[in-house]
Amino acid sequence: MNSKAVSEVVGYIFVFGIILTAVTYAYLNVNHLVKETTDKYRVEGIRESFKRVQNVFFLSVYGGAPLQSIQVEFQGGHLYIENKTTVRIEVENSPIWEGDVRALSYELGDYKIVIENGAIWEDFYGYKRTVMNPRIFVKKVEVPGASGANYTVVMVVVDRLVGDVSIAGYGSVNLVFNTSVERVIYNTTPGYLNFSVSSPYYEKWYDFFQELTGDVFRDPLTNTARMTVQYQKLIVTVYETEVRAVEV
Repeated sequence: MNSKAVSEVVGYIFVFGIILTAVTYAYLNVNHLVKETTDKYRVEGIRESFKRVQNVFFLSVYGGAPLQSIQVEFQGGHLYIENKTTVRIEVENSPIWEGDVRALSYELGDYKIVIENGAIWEDFYGYKRTVMNPRIFVKKVEVPGASGANYTVVMVVVDRLVGDVSIAGYGSVNLVFNTSVERVIYNTTPGYLNFSVSSPYYEKWYDFFQELTGDVFRDPLTNTARMTVQYQKLIVTVYETEVRAVEV
């Protein structure tokens, strides 16, 4: 084979290599975009489904009908009760309630979403995000007093989950919520409330606390967020919700 022929062959191989590389790169890019789009819509679907689950949970807690259920269809993933959340409530540095709150968690691949004391948090590839803040968690109400001055009423709601739900795979189940009032604390002596949450989502709690008061603190060593609120009246209501899964 003469040098010209060799050059042409080498040239064809070189060009073919470029084309093959370009086609491979385009294929990988398209595959990546398809996967990103699929993941995006899957996550959005899960998020909306969890909002519906939360609405039914709130009906059980606040709606006057403690027994509620919702049918959930699984396309893989794992739904379970997670025990990594603790709440501590203090008045003037003296504890008045402390306990495990737990969270209803769902994981699918690198995506995780939880309902924790009325909030919805999600974790996607290690990035934590607030989907919905606690609806009725701490509320400061300015009420005209007898003297014409205003005073602050602080209402704290704690939603405890109990149960051993653990579901994985495919199929349909009914999630059943049954709520009862565990304890009500009513304090008319003015003072300071310290509210602490130890949770994998303590940074999101910290962000939420900042919306309520400027006196907030966080400790990454213990995954704890804390706020301090001054009050004239304090109402603490602790609910206990039993969660069960019934196969359809």
